[in-house]
Amino acid sequence: MSNYLKFIYFVEAYYKFLEQPTYPSEVLQNAREYADVEKTINTSNVSLVESFFKNYGYELPRNLIVNNTTFVKHFRDIYKTKGSEQAAKLLFRVLYGEDIDFTYPSERILKPSDGEWVKYFTLKVLPVNNSNVFNLLNTRITGKTSKATAKVKDILKLQTNSPYFTENFVYELYLEDVRGQFVKETLVSSYPVITEANTIYQIGYVKILNGGKGYTLDNKVNHEGSICKISKVDDEGSIKLIDIIDSGTYTLPASFANASHNSFFLVNTDDPLKKIQGNVVLANNIAIFSSSVHHGLNRKDTTSLDFYGNVSSPLNLTTSTITILKVLDDTRFTFYVPGVSNTSVSANLIYTTKASLYATFDILKVTNGFYVKEKGQPSSSYVIQGFLPNTPDTSVLYYQPHSYVIKSSRSVNKWRGIVKSTIHPAGTEVFGDVVLETVNDNKISDTGKSEISDYLSVTADNVSDEFSADSISISLAPTLPRNYSKTTSSGTVTLPITADHVNIVFGYL
Repeated sequence: MSNYLKFIYFVEAYYKFLEQPTYPSEVLQNAREYADVEKTINTSNVSLVESFFKNYGYELPRNLIVNNTTFVKHFRDIYKTKGSEQAAKLLFRVLYGEDIDFTYPSERILKPSDGEWVKYFTLKVLPVNNSNVFNLLNTRITGKTSKATAKVKDILKLQTNSPYFTENFVYELYLEDVRGQFVKETLVSSYPVITEANTIYQIGYVKILNGGKGYTLDNKVNHEGSICKISKVDDEGSIKLIDIIDSGTYTLPASFANASHNSFFLVNTDDPLKKIQGNVVLANNIAIFSSSVHHGLNRKDTTSLDFYGNVSSPLNLTTSTITILKVLDDTRFTFYVPGVSNTSVSANLIYTTKASLYATFDILKVTNGFYVKEKGQPSSSYVIQGFLPNTPDTSVLYYQPHSYVIKSSRSVNKWRGIVKSTIHPAGTEVFGDVVLETVNDNKISDTGKSEISDYLSVTADNVSDEFSADSISISLAPTLPRNYSKTTSSGTVTLPITADHVNIVFGYL
């Protein structure tokens, strides 16, 4: 009996032993409590928080801004967004209590044919039976005759000033996804309500048959009923592109007095404005004109020369229309001058051949097109794929499609390992820009009693792992500051910093 009672006491003691905190029975009975990081027991033997840091966050510091227990419980929010800006922003708030910014070098890489080329398609219409033309906005219109279709993305109401149109107002439709060719017809849209409008003739485009010579962007394009301008010329002043500013409105093509070639009509320009300064040397009735710029003329072309600069020359202060005998090169040509002895004189070459421009009457107008922003074009903003200039490490490409930059007040050496072990997306390269701004309200006096009053700014355009400064010495010369109240002796202030590339700005009283 005595041994039996001892056995019972032993079993009771054994189970009490197993039910002690952190022992097997207690752990099994309270498994849910142990799984909740905010309720689990943290001792030297058992710590779910420490286990998490050892297995999943070995790079993470233990002195977080938030409570470690709260961080572990909500780390899933960071992990679920791994590889995104949101994950990195959450991580930096937890680690350092700061907001960070992102930049992507891939947005500044110059790529061939990457520019976005845009052309506008427009129609001008009048409403049918007092329909509200603005009902056509964001709908697909259909031509009753042509069956052409297009989506209306914008509508403008315009006041007309054309002598070939009697209505005071018209509506200009800006189109996209144009399918087919619209004609003089009625357009219809059935959504949200049935709306009809009649198309109107306008200037569709200006065709350049001969760009002439000597034109500049200041030359005027003359045409009654529309407004056009020269938008591009080459080195010789030949017109290469005409922009239609106002395409006008026309009841019928035949209403225009100079209409020709069915729907074509002549567009006039002012006389060419460009002049070329040069010199003329005449011998045996053959003169050579030479200048420092391209003349752009050909054999048998006619032009005008205005002679000046030599009072003893019989050509001085005269103007002659000449025909080119021979083009010697881009800057010289010869011409014939009868009845004049050998002489030399300065001369201005004046272009006399006008450009030949014709416009068309059309229903649909198409703009010349233009590039949106600077993408795909050489500029100061876009660079060739490669490493960051002035970086000590040229083995890692900065400007490439799979890199990103975190802009933080912390040196990249402090967070690179943490980011890579937690939220860094595989196959990408991370870089850091250090931007640190500290407001200093304390008076810092050197041997010359100068006072730094505004702020200290430490910035970095790129990051070097090899460089990490613990402090920096700044010489305070008496003539260095732009704003100071009195002359002081030179001195030195040593400020503790940790940054990659440093830019220091002081405001002095």
